[in-house]
Amino acid sequence: MRSGTTLLRLMLNEHSELAIPAESHFLLTLFRDFGPQSVLSGETLVGAVSAIADTTEWQRDYGHTEAELRECVGREPLSMAQLIDRVFRLEIAGTGKRRWGDKTPQNLVRVPDLLACFPSAKVIGIVRDPRDVYLSLRGRDWAGDSCWAIGRYIAQCGSLVSRWRKRFPRSGLRSFVMKISSSIRNRHCERCAASPISTSSRRCWRSTNMPTRTSKVGSSRSVPTPNCSDRCNRPMSSVGARSDLPR
Repeated sequence: MRSGTTLLRLMLNEHSELAIPAESHFLLTLFRDFGPQSVLSGETLVGAVSAIADTTEWQRDYGHTEAELRECVGREPLSMAQLIDRVFRLEIAGTGKRRWGDKTPQNLVRVPDLLACFPSAKVIGIVRDPRDVYLSLRGRDWAGDSCWAIGRYIAQCGSLVSRWRKRFPRSGLRSFVMKISSSIRNRHCERCAASPISTSSRRCWRSTNMPTRTSKVGSSRSVPTPNCSDRCNRPMSSVGARSDLPR
């Protein structure tokens, strides 16, 4: 989190065929409670729709009522992929675009489920200077309030990106990967934003219809940060993995 995913969503939304609505958060609930490859029918389908409609994010950020959602889903048996597809297509119906995406940072811990549900999905992981990620997280209490806790969280996210790249290599999705370099792409945002001569970077920024601003690039160099070694009495290289994260 705090690596520029919202900026990426805004840029991708400028594509003529792709729409990415607000963060869903309900995908993790569906995968946990029903499984990514389940077939939903009867009460199970009703429960899955209720799980979506009960989330705070769907109620706050998605522009439809629960009745509209249930009407769109229908009563016929659906695979998990079909259910999720209908939910997102309802949300982007007014855009006139034929493809949808989801920008929810917590999806990082469920990449295997995402690819089991959508084998041809494109997954993008953003790698940002960890010092700038720390500055963005500091004071938000999302990953803890100490330098050690935030640093551990950043390291765990980086480890997950590396793990999924190894677990889902190019050869594993050959028919899909012919069009992209790998099933998980890394966007090194700091390097791209700091290189105004890069044609691809200019084109990407221009697609947002907003002026290019690079004032935040390298901001960690001018903002004092706590000495992690002094605060934690351990080097950052000794960060351990949380037991609730996928291995």
